[in-house]
Amino acid sequence: MSAFVCVFHRDASPVSAVTLEPMMTALQHHGPDGSDTLIRGGIALGFQHFRTLPEDKDGEQPIFNATDNTTFMFDGRLDNREEIEKALELHRSPPLSDAELAQAAYRRWGDSAFARLLGPFALLAADPSANRITLARDALGDRTVFYYLDQRHLVVASEPCAVLRHPAVTAREQPARLAAFFNLEWPADGSSFFQAVDELLPGHCLAVSARTSRLTQYWRLRRSDEYRRWRSQAVQERYRELLDKAVACRLRSNSPVAISLSGGLDSTSIAALACRHRTISAYSFVFDTLPACDERDNIRSVADALGLEYHWLRGDDLYPLADPEFETVATNSPDANPFGLLKSALYAAAAQRRHRVMLNGDAADLVLTGKLYYLRDAFACGQFSMACRDMVRELKAAAQGNETARNVLRRLLPFNGIRQGRSHRLRDWLTPAARANLPPSQYSPLVPPQRFGGDRYDKAVSMFAARSECLDTRLSARAGVERRSPYRDRRLVEFIANLPQHHVFRPGLDKRLVRESMAGVLPAAVIQAPRSGLLYELFQRGLGEKRMFVSQVLQRPGAGWPEFVESRAVNDYLSGNTSSGVASTVVWLCLCYELWRRKVYTQPN
Repeated sequence: MSAFVCVFHRDASPVSAVTLEPMMTALQHHGPDGSDTLIRGGIALGFQHFRTLPEDKDGEQPIFNATDNTTFMFDGRLDNREEIEKALELHRSPPLSDAELAQAAYRRWGDSAFARLLGPFALLAADPSANRITLARDALGDRTVFYYLDQRHLVVASEPCAVLRHPAVTAREQPARLAAFFNLEWPADGSSFFQAVDELLPGHCLAVSARTSRLTQYWRLRRSDEYRRWRSQAVQERYRELLDKAVACRLRSNSPVAISLSGGLDSTSIAALACRHRTISAYSFVFDTLPACDERDNIRSVADALGLEYHWLRGDDLYPLADPEFETVATNSPDANPFGLLKSALYAAAAQRRHRVMLNGDAADLVLTGKLYYLRDAFACGQFSMACRDMVRELKAAAQGNETARNVLRRLLPFNGIRQGRSHRLRDWLTPAARANLPPSQYSPLVPPQRFGGDRYDKAVSMFAARSECLDTRLSARAGVERRSPYRDRRLVEFIANLPQHHVFRPGLDKRLVRESMAGVLPAAVIQAPRSGLLYELFQRGLGEKRMFVSQVLQRPGAGWPEFVESRAVNDYLSGNTSSGVASTVVWLCLCYELWRRKVYTQPN
């Protein structure tokens, strides 16, 4: 979770160090291990160091190559180091850092290197002799790259707030992106919340020279029928193998490793596999006054079974907006995790005990999906008895809910051929102006094109998945902790996305693949337990406790949210007429937007 900035004058005119300084300041929370800058004519580069890998040592970035005067920057981690070293025939002692290894791969293979690099990364290669800058972002988008491009400038940074510090960039809102935000969508077009700033999409690279710019997609999720005839046992073994590999490569650290441990299947599975490789510590929240949020019994049973050292953190009072000084939103966007205060306390506790790397079970819910297609896949794979039993069960349940058999069959057996695209699910709280501003609804460019069930793949490789992964980066970086997510391993994502979905889901057996594959590894009570520990009550408590503050923010003169949200949707909540989950969501979106506007236009960062 390092960060970098770049200012490139396409006419080769010199860049002043004064231009770079405010951009570097905006990203200083990514630099607990120092920073470096390099200015050569029309290219200025800056790097904030966050060293968490054994091979990092004191390696400097930007990396300058005196042979051809090229420069390279790399924020990220390589999870297939051995594979890259073997292909490059590099065996050095001491070993190259991940940044040096990525540079060697780029020098050997050029742009074709990007698809061969596994792990989260953002990189920049500068070639002054060709007056060219090349940017690339990892396939799943677990590191970010934002940029501003005009005829004279290319301004690049790991966060939009740093791009906005350049004098050529204006912080003007992007109405289409905001309309999508209020519609709970994450556009796949690379737009940011600022008209002048674009986001480099996952799996893409951008080359900019004096007169040209070229955006190229180098990776797309591969559609495969390889696993269609695999038996359940073979699928489970392969799943365990890939998850274990994903966990093992994320344990590579120059400091003790911790895990954010809940009582659910996802983080407990990771903890069980991690303990086979090295000693880790667990951090978990308990809730004395919110029993629906509390999972301490499952957490304790897993920690005791694995011999984990675990630390309890009390979460009852860490509700949204509980700390008025807490930075709910950043300049970057109005997107905000309502449980950011919990996350901050978690990272701070880990950092206090010198745990600079923390594993988590995030992203599993996006990868391990399959309810919509499991019956179709079961019939296609010859699982007729199982599919018929499940279909009858679904029809009976639907009949009790007054759903017609035709609608049930259409929902469960969607044999409607190729899907050409997708349409908006319009939220009823949107204003006509917001609806008019919505960008076209589309699948992620990483989804196999024009294939049946595109939305199934989209969940694993969407901008929502990437955004969810990167949203906590700022919070964890400020505490000096790097978060790592095994369920975001590309090998694991590719495998699960191409499984027939009856392996992943069955009625009454959510996350079937995890439950069956982790039998004998996790305590039976955890495997059999229904989903729990949802933090909805904590969220509701936060908005209720701060209702007066919320009202003051949303009802102040000049508020911008009424352009996007119908007033009745907010006023009903503020007046106490409703406290439904939908109303709470709408109010939270409006609140985050207003706090973000205040920050953008009153503070530089």
